[in-house]
Amino acid sequence: MRSNLYTVGRLIEAVMNDNEEEAMDCVKQGADCNQVNKHGAGAIHYVFTDLYLHPPLDLLSKMVANGADVNLRDYEGDTALNLAIKKTSLRPDNTMYKVVDQLMQWGADPTQKDLDGNDALALAENRKYLDIVKLLKKQKTSLIVPPPHETPVPSPRYQESITSAIEDDNTDELDALLNDPHANLNVPNSMGLFPLHVAILRNNPVSRNDMVQQLLNKGADINVKAIPNEDHDEGGNTPLHMSAARDQLDTVRILLTYDPAISPTNNEGLTPYNYAEQNGNSEMMRLLKEEQRNAERSNKSSTCVIL
Repeated sequence: MRSNLYTVGRLIEAVMNDNEEEAMDCVKQGADCNQVNKHGAGAIHYVFTDLYLHPPLDLLSKMVANGADVNLRDYEGDTALNLAIKKTSLRPDNTMYKVVDQLMQWGADPTQKDLDGNDALALAENRKYLDIVKLLKKQKTSLIVPPPHETPVPSPRYQESITSAIEDDNTDELDALLNDPHANLNVPNSMGLFPLHVAILRNNPVSRNDMVQQLLNKGADINVKAIPNEDHDEGGNTPLHMSAARDQLDTVRILLTYDPAISPTNNEGLTPYNYAEQNGNSEMMRLLKEEQRNAERSNKSSTCVIL
């Protein structure tokens, strides 16, 4: 018994010290992955704190395989799923969708509430994470009505159809594709661009803004970054980067209403503000500065770290 408790202590300590190799060793030795420390938190909670930029999914997978309860609650009532949605560092590179989806595949319960009475869906809605909201709503529905078969993964051709409809300004086809219950707007096309990026590239401001809003309302990740590709130079750009670089003031205004990351850097180390500054767009610079100040005030009032 003492040996197992020692291993449990080592597991939590290893996770807190970002020592994935030692943590893996503890799990292999049979550490109880559901044990909590004197602070009321377990190893599965610490991987979602500010100790990590991204949670180590390999370690999480090993812990789950060895009996870790993904619905274990910490002293604030949070599960791993709740903590994942609260972890803002998962947003800029689209990691949050992947992590939330994986947790739910492991059996995470989206109805578990923290001490403030917020479940995963409420947390996502409050933060305007529309892609996560859509994912959670689909999961809640499946808890009530089990699907007769597995949800098919959108094929590359399907993703190309979405981007083609955007490029061709084919609103009827785009409407039909977006109304498909299996539509996933957070998968890139063959060039590494996501549907929201392709919409930003539209020259017509009316159709561009309509499509941007339509995609965001259907769950497109506003902070998704373009994947580097020899066919374009948008590597690491978010929609806000691309819109600012193209001097699209009205589109930037729309994007800002969906609570994007204000100062993400692309592969060249540039922020959306840098592009607005390069273009000499003083109004866009003012808007971005104002949003940055608002975000900083919000972060100061809501930051909470497990000790």
